[in-house]
Amino acid sequence: MRLKHIVCWNFKKGFTPEELGARARRAKAGFEALSGLIDGLVCIKAIDAPLPSGNKDFALLSVFESEDALAGYQAHPEHVKVSEFVREFCEGRACVDFFDE
Repeated sequence: MRLKHIVCWNFKKGFTPEELGARARRAKAGFEALSGLIDGLVCIKAIDAPLPSGNKDFALLSVFESEDALAGYQAHPEHVKVSEFVREFCEGRACVDFFDE
C-alpha cells in the first residue's frame, strides 16, 4: 500500500493575478523538483491552475512508500524551503493523508 498526501490552499489577498500566477508556477516547479531527491517519495504533482469549479487555488498530490517516508519528506530542507515560500502567498491549508492500494 502507498500513502497518498493531498494538500490544498487558497491564495492570500493582496496579490495581483499575475503575481499569484508567477508564485504558483514557482511553487509547482519547486515541489516537482523534489522528485528523485527524497527517499520514499514515489511521485509528486502540483496543481497551479485548477478548474474554477473547485474551491482551492493551489494543490499538491504526492505518494509515499510509508509514513516514515512522509515524515522524512516533511523534514527535508528542500521541502521546508518550498513550503515556506508557499506560506508567503497561500493560506487556509487543508490536508488529507490516506493509504491506497
